[in-house]
Amino acid sequence: MGEMIEIFCKECDYKKGCSLDVGMKYSSVENVLELVHPSCWKEIKDIFHNHEVLVQDASHTLFRCVKCNALYVRLYVKIHYQTTDGKKRTYETHHLCSKCQTELTPVDVVEERDEDDYGGEQEKLAPLVEQLPCPKCAKKSLATQTTG
Repeated sequence: MGEMIEIFCKECDYKKGCSLDVGMKYSSVENVLELVHPSCWKEIKDIFHNHEVLVQDASHTLFRCVKCNALYVRLYVKIHYQTTDGKKRTYETHHLCSKCQTELTPVDVVEERDEDDYGGEQEKLAPLVEQLPCPKCAKKSLATQTTG
């Protein structure tokens, strides 16, 4: 299931449309491997072939740059796994801001949840987005609305 939301500033003309996708194709990281940067493929394949995967999640998630306030939607992959010697590890994708090359921070990482607990991404993101500075005017006046 995917949801279109718009993030907009109440003080300036900043707007950003976001498609936050969670669905059948995203039920397995292996199903969306081609969407992950090729430099990550070897490590992800190694995890699936040589370790016990405990939990995996892949979704398009809202990220922010803490340096320049830019907002991005990027594929977020998180894999909890156990190594052959019994140690529990976590793999996560990392992204850089295309403007200033600072590592991006997820605004809201979609964790595994019950189908009955699905409340919509806009509903979950709204209180988080409202706390962020606008990428254009830097005022904390962002809001969200569902667009599709």
